[in-house]
Amino acid sequence: MTLADTTALEYNRLPAVVIAVLARDASDFLPTSLACLANLNYDKKRIAFWIATDNNQDQTEEMLVEWKSQVESDYHRVEIMTSNNYSLQTDLSLQWTPSRYRHLLQLRQLALAAALKYWADYVLFVDADNFLTEPDTLIELIKSNRTMVAPLLIESRHSYYSNFWCGVDEQGYYRRTEDYLPTLKRERKGVLQVAMIHSTFLIDLNRKSVEKFSFYPPHSSYQGHIDDLLIFSYSAKMAGIPFHLLNNKIYGYLFSSPQVQELITRRESFLNYKLNQLLDGIQFPRWNLISDPCRQWGKLPFDQVYVINLLRRKERRQYMKALLDEICLDAEFFEAIDGRQLNEEKIAKLGIQILPGYLDPFHQRPMKYGEIGCFLSHYQLWKKVIQFNYSSILILEDDVKVKMGFHRQLSQVMQEVQSLSLPWDIIYIGRKKLLSEAEIPVKGANYLIWPDYSYWTVGYILSASGAKKLLASQPLTHMMAIDEFLPIMYDKHPRKDWKEIFPERNLIAISAEPLLIEPAFYVADKDYVSDTEDSSIVVADQHDEL
Repeated sequence: MTLADTTALEYNRLPAVVIAVLARDASDFLPTSLACLANLNYDKKRIAFWIATDNNQDQTEEMLVEWKSQVESDYHRVEIMTSNNYSLQTDLSLQWTPSRYRHLLQLRQLALAAALKYWADYVLFVDADNFLTEPDTLIELIKSNRTMVAPLLIESRHSYYSNFWCGVDEQGYYRRTEDYLPTLKRERKGVLQVAMIHSTFLIDLNRKSVEKFSFYPPHSSYQGHIDDLLIFSYSAKMAGIPFHLLNNKIYGYLFSSPQVQELITRRESFLNYKLNQLLDGIQFPRWNLISDPCRQWGKLPFDQVYVINLLRRKERRQYMKALLDEICLDAEFFEAIDGRQLNEEKIAKLGIQILPGYLDPFHQRPMKYGEIGCFLSHYQLWKKVIQFNYSSILILEDDVKVKMGFHRQLSQVMQEVQSLSLPWDIIYIGRKKLLSEAEIPVKGANYLIWPDYSYWTVGYILSASGAKKLLASQPLTHMMAIDEFLPIMYDKHPRKDWKEIFPERNLIAISAEPLLIEPAFYVADKDYVSDTEDSSIVVADQHDEL
């Protein structure tokens, strides 16, 4: 019987495993990495955690203590080691200096010693910024029957960064070889011997060769640089232990952040990384912790956040739910008006009259039912502002991605609006600029600009005064694409004849600069879908010339 055949009643026969995690300034990663470890398909009573953390500038230790209180009874043991538990010289610099490499190796050695002390069969080292998304990772590593073996981790589907090397140079550093890409892309797969493994790997403690191995101090004959990978590699070589990679699957992902980075910048960079993974259909789990820094972004000054979503677009709803969860933004999904379900009779009952002679300026075609559905969806939200007496709302469409620094920059935008006492009706946070001329910055502002003729309603903030002005213009009686209507209302549309239909063009529009969101996919992208364009044209007899 193999490990994969093991049933819940036979879990007591599973090998004992220590999972060793080193976590410094890891509060951004822990909710994800801990959730991934919790999802491993393995009897928790056969797992002990040994986690070291010290010299943090963030909430790492608080998060680990909170997490331990939640899971300690589930596992055989959960031990959190801090500088109070050991006396090691360390380097407080964010740079990877020789003293910091030395400290890392010493901690790995303490973890190895602890695993041997616990009489564990295996020790699984997992960096805090590694995310094991495949639940059978631990079982499959053990089944590989190797002394030291790593599961294939990649940075993303668009990156060549991973946790293994196929070649090294004379000094022991990475060297690209012909085998690397075929191994990374899994054109050759299985349990493969490689030149180096790092970040996440399993050690079989029952092998005799492990008795000759240590992370620190370096082997007595080592004369190279103080670098954790070089010393690890040399020590394994001198113990006669080859490195192996298991790449039957992509077992997880690893985040590669710059070596020197302010914590807030790294946090935003990591969030951006996860959001880009969402676009590839990869959603990381998240462990719920009160001390999660995500909770500290602060409440944004809106009465409500709405996401417009077609009922049949379940995949977009799922994507937006994951995105909102990552950026810690509470929102209500609004069921969009589906253009596919509209017809001439229905739009007549709604009192919709298409602007006579209207043709799309770029495609030179009449109005489409999808455009009417889009306009009506936004129109219904404008009405909700009045209905519920909201001061302002944030409206997002369901095919957006947020840019790095979204929360921080959105807070800066709203703080500037308030500090400058700016009157406003609508604030674009995502749009398509249609004119090449330079737009005028808002005087005294660093993040605001007066928008010119623009397209897109992917994301904007609407005030009560803005909603009243838009509704008072009675746009359903002169229906056009919402992309054309909004610039008319703030008097920046190039068509004078269209503007004259709406004499009260006094909407006060501002735009964030730089913009904070953009479409998730563009026209040339393979995953691009447009429910407005992919709809039929409204009957021609509604387009008589003026």
